[in-house]
Amino acid sequence: MALKIGLQLYSIKEAMAKDPIQAIKDVAAIGYKNLELANLNAENDFGCGFNVSAAELKKVADDNDVDIFSAHIDPLTLDNMHQVLEYHAELGTKFLMSKPYSMTKDGALRDCELYNRLGEECRKYGIQHCLHTGLAPYLDDGSWLLDVLFGNTAPENMKFEVDSYWMKRSGKDPVEVMKQFADRVMAIHQKDLPKTFAGEADINKKLGWGHTLLHSNFFDYVSKDDFCEIGTGQLPIQDFINTAINYTDAGYIILEQDYTKHTEMESVKISLENLKNYEGVIY
Repeated sequence: MALKIGLQLYSIKEAMAKDPIQAIKDVAAIGYKNLELANLNAENDFGCGFNVSAAELKKVADDNDVDIFSAHIDPLTLDNMHQVLEYHAELGTKFLMSKPYSMTKDGALRDCELYNRLGEECRKYGIQHCLHTGLAPYLDDGSWLLDVLFGNTAPENMKFEVDSYWMKRSGKDPVEVMKQFADRVMAIHQKDLPKTFAGEADINKKLGWGHTLLHSNFFDYVSKDDFCEIGTGQLPIQDFINTAINYTDAGYIILEQDYTKHTEMESVKISLENLKNYEGVIY
């Protein structure tokens, strides 16, 4: 088994906001064949977040030989799920991602009820519901978020897209996290931590229990300098790939570049070329 290289289109968020059709053509020309959408406006736009119909998006994907296999939807709720599912069933999306909403034990348990329901509805459309986390903190009662979420959802209702960078920044070893939740893992989100970074990796030590990192206070804890292109930093990416292959049924390793000192297209091109040098990947 090998992992298909993918691109989370949040990595080129400025290009997507300007012209999503051209942006997809551009990353296809760079060499990306597996794309993941990021819709952070799903209350108003049930599709890709950029006011493009499923038919139009499918046509540009087909014309450029790319597979839009996954999408992050925020928020994905009982109120919008049917409109979202209809769009993505037409597009041919295989996976839809939720994010954690609550950082308290009671709230996380309520989220689990939502996730189980979403998973049941997704399967009716031939789509797999998954969880994607940024930081995975300890909750207000001292329990760990992922233990609660996966302990109270059925595997068929919620798989897992592991973000190795944010697991590291949560004070966790991504290898051990993948082993712990091996039956859930469907993909790795990959970015890199600069070799020059020598600070405290575990952001939760600053946040404390029961708190999460919000966009409003993001740069109190994280610097744009904390990110670099894949293969130029210090994360043991080959170990992550090996673990995914040997312990899980994951099918993808997906670049997500939050910030870069290059242009967006230069950045994702560098990461793709470096990703190709790892064992156990296909492109």
